[in-house]
Amino acid sequence: MNKLLFILLENPGIVENPKNDKFDGTLALIIALLCFIIPVMILSIVVIIKKIIKLCRRPKSKKSKSNLSKDKFLALFGKDNVISVDSVMTRVIVEVNDLDLVNIEELKKLNIGVLITGNVIKCSSEEYAELFK
Repeated sequence: MNKLLFILLENPGIVENPKNDKFDGTLALIIALLCFIIPVMILSIVVIIKKIIKLCRRPKSKKSKSNLSKDKFLALFGKDNVISVDSVMTRVIVEVNDLDLVNIEELKKLNIGVLITGNVIKCSSEEYAELFK
């Protein structure tokens, strides 16, 4: 070990340390582009394209729903048949006495989700839920 240290001290030219006085930033710029900027740009483009596709697929709201009032909506269940009506976020929950008196076909024509559990009918529609708030 001492001999190696002695040789290095006597012959400093053996271990070369080339000094590059001119720092060329092009290599650093290329590396930064490849490692950071280009992937971020590609990811941004993908996110923008996904948002555009999502907006294009969004269904158009139908104006026929807005013509229906509370009374006309509840008439589909039968006026004397309704026990209670509740609105939770985007659903209208209607409890009825007899399911046979409910006009289920007309409910389906309104293009809303209908779930029947026992004597409780849950209609999934944000617009109708707003009517009963």
